[in-house]
Amino acid sequence: MALATVFDGVEALQIGLADEVVDPGQALQRAKEVAAKFAAGPPMAMALLKAAMSEGLEDALRIEADYQPLLMTTEDHAEAKRAFFEKRAPVFQGR
Repeated sequence: MALATVFDGVEALQIGLADEVVDPGQALQRAKEVAAKFAAGPPMAMALLKAAMSEGLEDALRIEADYQPLLMTTEDHAEAKRAFFEKRAPVFQGR
């Protein structure tokens, strides 16, 4: 008796188990593109997100709520707001 259900990419997308589907052979390239977006994010926030996610979803949500006020005081947060209003990409410094 099989306990697991196998889904193809399209069905996984339809039921919310996947965020997107790529053409065969393109998964690694797309994963690198997504990773580059994370790498370009604010270093302090990304480090806290990574640490929080390693604790599991419930704890991650609690940790996120705990750290949001701190992160809103950083130079990177101010830079993100400036960049948004100036319609440009932010340049994060990890401060």
